[in-house]
Amino acid sequence: MIRSFILEDAKEIAEIYNYYILNSVVIFEEIPVSAEEIEARLKSITSKFPCIVYEVNERIAGYSYASEWKSRCAYKHSAENTIYLKKGEENKGIGSILYQELIF
Repeated sequence: MIRSFILEDAKEIAEIYNYYILNSVVIFEEIPVSAEEIEARLKSITSKFPCIVYEVNERIAGYSYASEWKSRCAYKHSAENTIYLKKGEENKGIGSILYQELIF
């Protein structure tokens, strides 16, 4: 099920995000972030852009959001998109579903 992000999702999203910090080089952060930090970041993003989650059995399997690409006025109609999947939820089509929902 796809739905909009709610503040109560921050803990699960932090767990997903922190996996990538600790086990990959795809995120340019080195220190895991708290649920409170994720909540603050996503509150800021969702004031202007969408953030959605994909649930399986009432647990977040992945999430996606759009955010500002660059702050200069030439980019005011551009956005960046981001998708993260929980470890073990890869290759199930969830990323494609999130991406399609986010951009359409």
